[in-house]
Amino acid sequence: MQEHRFAQFILAVDRLQKCVQELEMYYAPEFGVKGVHILWVDMLLSYPEGLTASELAAKCSINRSLVSREIGYLREQGYVSAVNGRGYNQPITLTEKGKRAAQGISERIKEIQGAVDTGVTREELATFYRVMFALCQNFEALTQDKGSLTVPPAN
Repeated sequence: MQEHRFAQFILAVDRLQKCVQELEMYYAPEFGVKGVHILWVDMLLSYPEGLTASELAAKCSINRSLVSREIGYLREQGYVSAVNGRGYNQPITLTEKGKRAAQGISERIKEIQGAVDTGVTREELATFYRVMFALCQNFEALTQDKGSLTVPPAN
């Protein structure tokens, strides 16, 4: 079991990511956004004062260049605006149209969570998230300090 644990973990995470992306792409047109924007719009709903592109990228664990490329679409469609123009370091806020979309997205997310939580207790979910975040922190630490890994010689 031990030798297959890493593969099982990677495959499970990959399957979850693919399912999330599929749901994002399926529901995004309902709100007039792209799948990649779902999390961003939902995140901005929690920050009425706005977030800079750098902050949004950090909070969503995505590349800043992706935000730079894609935020223009949300601005052109009237979902977001920069408080003081188009500058990269300006807070990005939801417009009224963006808030309506974000509220719809948030409701859809709650429905999805309810569906995927079926058969899982609150305690199990709490344990799952605690363990998942601990694993994420450990993986992030390894990516920051790759030289600290001691790799046994190949047989």
